[in-house]
Amino acid sequence: MNIFFRVFIVSLVFPFLSFGQDEADFDLNIDVKKIYPYISVNADQLKEAKTLNDLNERFESDWVAEYKSVELSVVTQGTTVKAVGKNDVLTDEQKQLLVKADELSNVEVLVKYLPKNNLVNNEIKALDFSFSIDPDHQALFPGGEENMQRYLQTHALKKLKKEAFRKHHLTAVKFEIAEDGSVLNPQIAESSSSQKVDEILLEALCNMPKWQPATYGNGLTAKQEYVLLVGDMNSCVQNFFNTRTKWF
Repeated sequence: MNIFFRVFIVSLVFPFLSFGQDEADFDLNIDVKKIYPYISVNADQLKEAKTLNDLNERFESDWVAEYKSVELSVVTQGTTVKAVGKNDVLTDEQKQLLVKADELSNVEVLVKYLPKNNLVNNEIKALDFSFSIDPDHQALFPGGEENMQRYLQTHALKKLKKEAFRKHHLTAVKFEIAEDGSVLNPQIAESSSSQKVDEILLEALCNMPKWQPATYGNGLTAKQEYVLLVGDMNSCVQNFFNTRTKWF
């Protein structure tokens, strides 16, 4: 075969060979991570809160040219108690209301303001957010993280082939840990594109032993949301679920 023709063929094929090697160049891992709510506030943070930013780190006072009102409401067992302030600094009445909030309370904030902009006709805008109080202790798999990893290795990862996954991708299965520690509502959030793989992961979750549920300081238990992740942990997919580095 002509040498120039050989070079031409190799130049066509090599990129595809390299792509295949790159696709296989990742570690197949499995893990469970807690999904955090959009706004996450624990009891201690609530007691120490002095400004709206202490309640919601995403709140930016730089957006505001002038506050019209800041209404804080605490809803407990169907009863709503409100306290109104003039700006992003919480009033004593609002602070007292937060201190009285119990584990089942839902805190709602409504801010009416003039936005900071260059418009001639600047209209009053409304911004609202709400949150509940985080449990003091997160849900825990029996025996802790090491036992969790052993369970996942035995009931899921050992049954899977790396070829079923690809680089920079994660298969994700969302589920909840109920107030009694049982697994609830497992559902595929990001499919592996293989029905068999998805079924193996769902089965592993459904057969899990009961967890130690999330609890507040007074012993009251709470439901929490988690996600099972399988594949290349360098994928940005897990960012879609608002997870953090530790799941317990």
